[in-house]
Amino acid sequence: MSSVSRILRKASAGLLVSAAVLTASVFAACGKKTAENADDDLNGTAGQQVEDVTLHFGGAKGDEALLQGNLAFLQGDYETAANLFTMAAEQGNPEGQYWLGQCFEEGKGVEKDPTAAANWYRKAADSFRAAAEQGIPEAQYKLGQCFEEGKGVEKDLDEAIGWWRKAAGQGLAIAQYAIGVCYEYGKGVEKDLDEAIEWYRNPAEQGYAPAQYKLGVCCYYGYGTEQDEQEAEQWFALAAAQGLAEAQYMFGVCRFNAKDRTEAAKWFAPAAEQGHAAAQCKFGECCEYGWGGVKKDINEAVKWYRKAAGQGYAEAQYMLGECCEYGRGGLEKDTGEAAIWYRKAADQGFAEAQCRLGECYERGRGVGKDLNEAATWYRKAADQGFAEAQYDLGVCYEYGWGVEQDIVAAAIWYRKAADQGNLNAREALDQLGTK
Repeated sequence: MSSVSRILRKASAGLLVSAAVLTASVFAACGKKTAENADDDLNGTAGQQVEDVTLHFGGAKGDEALLQGNLAFLQGDYETAANLFTMAAEQGNPEGQYWLGQCFEEGKGVEKDPTAAANWYRKAADSFRAAAEQGIPEAQYKLGQCFEEGKGVEKDLDEAIGWWRKAAGQGLAIAQYAIGVCYEYGKGVEKDLDEAIEWYRNPAEQGYAPAQYKLGVCCYYGYGTEQDEQEAEQWFALAAAQGLAEAQYMFGVCRFNAKDRTEAAKWFAPAAEQGHAAAQCKFGECCEYGWGGVKKDINEAVKWYRKAAGQGYAEAQYMLGECCEYGRGGLEKDTGEAAIWYRKAADQGFAEAQCRLGECYERGRGVGKDLNEAATWYRKAADQGFAEAQYDLGVCYEYGWGVEQDIVAAAIWYRKAADQGNLNAREALDQLGTK
């Protein structure tokens, strides 16, 4: 599945259309990195995997079964959903046909069957085309989606964009957003963040949460526009109020940075409940330290760290490693388990974990003692500007641990760490001056 498809599927879970009225219902997924680098930038993974768009045309046969199927699917009751989609599909409902194709494609509620999936997608695409050619914007969008994903028709991104432009020209928010995504990622068009922002702005002003979130990200980081954290916070707030987890998390980050931890925790919590990894980690910290009026509870914190770590979120893996190392949150002290979590985070480039893994190798804590390996991990973190690792690498050079002894190199790394306020490095520099 292409990045465009993943983003569009995520952006619009449970979109319901009745009598040409579009209502957004968004269900969010994962985040990444720290509060200071929360969104993973516009080309990252945030906002890329949720359910599909469902269009209900007033009076369509099977519409009630389709609606109930959507609800069952979103609740994870795939067998019931597949049965209801079958009822709708057999009555000729194009959305029912499309969703039934998805069930067969993914093996949800039915046995996985690519042939059956292709058959139902083909029927749905034919129905969407008939409606699209009559100028119905929702059908034009869905037909474009079929072309973008190659479901029921030959995959053709140019054709997809063509149909999305027709729907966008009629003011359909999801279609305007889809074109913005294409410009953002350079899919079928030349990559152009300025153009992407223009396409996002109209649906955002219509109240479409994913577009509001995207505009917030652009303003927050200065992507394709001047950096404006105040405007970013406004867009995040609007999207967060609609339940979009990424926006709830980012609005929480804005409030956290403004020293309003109570409001921040209020927004981290619902995002965490929706499975947003960065929010789970941040809410875990709220639990660990009692931030924002959250009850201080290290056991609850570990629960949230584990959820986020299980999704591969590096900061949470590091935090969980610390809990294992020191036996916090009801965990038995286990340096071997700690080293495993540190390595998972370190392999993703998380500097604190790289430094801590270096310490494990230096001291033989949870792993075999290996000064060469220790110096390697210290260097990885030091190169990212992590002061503690810069000091540790300076120690390695001063004493020849895992590297050839080099007092000049030691002094350079001590200086880098000292310039960031590391007291151990300042002391080491003073001592070097007496040698």
